[in-house]
Amino acid sequence: MIDLKTLYQKQKELDAEICVKHNVDYENTRISRLIALLVEIGEFSNETGAFKYWSKKGPSEKSVILEEYVDALHFYLSVGIGDNNYLNEVQELNINKPLNEKILDVYTSIIEYSKDRTLEKYIFSFNLFFDLGKSFNFTLKEIEDAYYLKLKENHSRQENNY
Repeated sequence: MIDLKTLYQKQKELDAEICVKHNVDYENTRISRLIALLVEIGEFSNETGAFKYWSKKGPSEKSVILEEYVDALHFYLSVGIGDNNYLNEVQELNINKPLNEKILDVYTSIIEYSKDRTLEKYIFSFNLFFDLGKSFNFTLKEIEDAYYLKLKENHSRQENNY
């Protein structure tokens, strides 16, 4: 079980620090947050190598993929906070599709959410994202632990004028 309530609270604290430091708020960064979420999903996808049919390199190490995954998690939380949409618990979707299709489904759900920011679309997209993590056997505990590591790094970056 992942403690989403605490993750949202910790994300709010980081977002508040960023908003003060950069003189922004949720309203004037709404589109940027959605783009950042898409970019982070792209960086995660890049590390998986799933779409790279031309390469024999293979995926990055699990820890690298998890770090990119957690970067996207930060923005899922932040986007939800900005729109006052919250996921209370992860729902098991158990989607049986190839990885590339799962990634595309997550992208599509984010785009759909950007057009109609309903709670239902947010929850659906976020649960697709968690299902995507299951493709790498990430446990909710691993995801949560990695989130806190990245959160610490993100606070440090703000303190050091990142």
